Amino acid sequence: MNDIWREVRNTVEKYMDDFLPTEEEEPQILHRAIRYSIFNGGKRIRPLLVYLGYYLGKGDFEFQDERLVKTASAIEMIHTFTLIHDDLPAIDNDDTRRGKPSVHVKFGEDIAILAGDALFAYAFQLLTDLPVRVQKTIVESLLSRGVIGGQVLDLRKEINTLEDVLQVHRYKTGELMRASMASGYMLSGGTIVCVVEEIALSFGKIFQITDDMIDARSGDVEKASIMRFLSEEEARRLIEEELQKSSLMIEKAFGDRGKYLIELFNLVASRNE
Repeated sequence: MNDIWREVRNTVEKYMDDFLPTEEEEPQILHRAIRYSIFNGGKRIRPLLVYLGYYLGKGDFEFQDERLVKTASAIEMIHTFTLIHDDLPAIDNDDTRRGKPSVHVKFGEDIAILAGDALFAYAFQLLTDLPVRVQKTIVESLLSRGVIGGQVLDLRKEINTLEDVLQVHRYKTGELMRASMASGYMLSGGTIVCVVEEIALSFGKIFQITDDMIDARSGDVEKASIMRFLSEEEARRLIEEELQKSSLMIEKAFGDRGKYLIELFNLVASRNE
């Protein structure tokens, strides 16, 4: 899995490096901010999900397929746009991202907003070359029942129950992961998209609960953290239940083609950072 992940990361990062404007192009400050944000040490999990979704349908990764790298790059740029805007003072007001100054701290709030806007536009420039079905899936993951709606709930909703937390997780984290895996699977010509979407949402749940557990160990328990309502033992039990459920779905629907996906699920569930 680590070799595949590395290949996905290298493929997508090279494509984005060639596609995005250089730092020397005007306006230089905007392009420096874009590149600072996009090449800031991201794990590239969502691009990996695109390729793993394709593998479920085809049993191959086809790193030379331009449709895949465009989809994966577009989704990573959308994800980075959401991070830039999440960090802004008006939203989460975070001064650091991945151990470095947030974009608005380094370049100013005005440039951070515009860098996020530009990445969003560049992403859709890539998506115009892809099937409408893929475009629609990605767009839907961002709307009121997706990333943007989840951010609004996180900001304005009273989060008083475990179900409230899981709804925010579903929208803010799960929906873009659903779109990532489903897009790759659609490009493979696969026909059981609803099963892939359910598997991807399960992955998003595992990912976010694990994130909340890691943050809580350093004393960071935010309003929409599951650790407000569960002990670490209870959270770990919920992750194990989700792992069992998703592994069974993957094996039943895809057999041996699901092996890398199951490996990724277990890697994410066991991470400590």
